[in-house]
Amino acid sequence: MSIIDAHLHLWQRTGSAYAWLSNVDNELQRDFGPEHVEGELRFAEISKAILVQADDTYTDTAHMLAIAETHAWVAGVVAWVPLENPREAERKIAEWSERYPVVRGIRQLIHDDPRPGLLDTLSVRETLGIIADHQLAFDVPDAWPRDLASVNGVADQHPALTIVVDHLGKPPAQADQISAWAETISELAQRPGIYTKFSGLHYLGDEQLGRVWEIALEAFGPERLLWGSDWPMSLPHGGYRVHAQRLWSLLDELSDEERRAILGDTARRVYRLEV
Repeated sequence: MSIIDAHLHLWQRTGSAYAWLSNVDNELQRDFGPEHVEGELRFAEISKAILVQADDTYTDTAHMLAIAETHAWVAGVVAWVPLENPREAERKIAEWSERYPVVRGIRQLIHDDPRPGLLDTLSVRETLGIIADHQLAFDVPDAWPRDLASVNGVADQHPALTIVVDHLGKPPAQADQISAWAETISELAQRPGIYTKFSGLHYLGDEQLGRVWEIALEAFGPERLLWGSDWPMSLPHGGYRVHAQRLWSLLDELSDEERRAILGDTARRVYRLEV
């Protein structure tokens, strides 16, 4: 099986601020380059990976693009553009389409923006239309509880836009809050252009992980689920191998075709990796 890690981070702090790093485990407060993860990819038999932006700067994106040029296992890059500036976003996307076809998606750290409702603003909606026109995916990070409902409005206005909800929207760790998250996830799944990543769930206990997996699988089905490691965010929780195996174990009862979808085929369609 050709496995694609659909959510991998690499960063270099000398070029971008990565302000959010000051609030995470000390183990993550250093640079992470391809040399730090390639052994893990080989051990886990990962064929390709999607590099995902970790800072809202062009410097962070340029760093990923430089790695993609020299490392064949990088299948795609989810880059950053300023969502509130449609003209600048369009200029940059057009430039990348000519010089860096490896750019396959766009993301902004909207969950770190103190203003609620960013996805509902006219300028952002215009930019999302531009992203759709260029046939790029739009990744939405850590959307629960504040921003997840807005994704429905985006999908309704831009039905041609491929939307990827990262980390299942970041479901709550508290069992008594799962029902509200599950209701919103089910609403999202009614829009065929919305996909979600089974990733970034290292903070959940085994029982809670099993619950959110069953909810996501029932809502989206394997054809709209992507697996991603969210490395190196998993390092404080056992690292790449431990976390990958923990998630993969939930796929054991699926058919070979369903496993292939979640571990690679869906990512190929979402990020148009065969184009």
